[in-house]
Amino acid sequence: MEKKTNNPAITKSYAKKMETISPFELKNKLIDMADESIKKIAHTMLNAGRGNPNWIATEPREAFFLLGQFGLCECRHAFSLEEGIAGIPQKAGIAARFEAFLKENEKAPAMQTPHSLKRKGSQHR
Repeated sequence: MEKKTNNPAITKSYAKKMETISPFELKNKLIDMADESIKKIAHTMLNAGRGNPNWIATEPREAFFLLGQFGLCECRHAFSLEEGIAGIPQKAGIAARFEAFLKENEKAPAMQTPHSLKRKGSQHR
């Protein structure tokens, strides 16, 4: 059993060991490392019951779903069959099509956040 210390420094060997533990063990370690004053709050946040979180991060999820919609539109642009089968997107011109897609969907929730796809896309021009 590992000796508990109040030393916040994490060694390379400790970090390597943490790579091998389960999510449940990691949750327990994080709670153990928390300051006593926030342990109760940390336990509430990190105790996800059967391993599923009792919360979601909505902004990244909205962005992920919007990006997925773009991917589906791109596949259908290549070709689309009634059976629900579509093609492989073409690389040529995909950035311009993505910009157009974002403009068409600027009212989508993922575009209204401070970390929106619109802001991220404009940084990579």
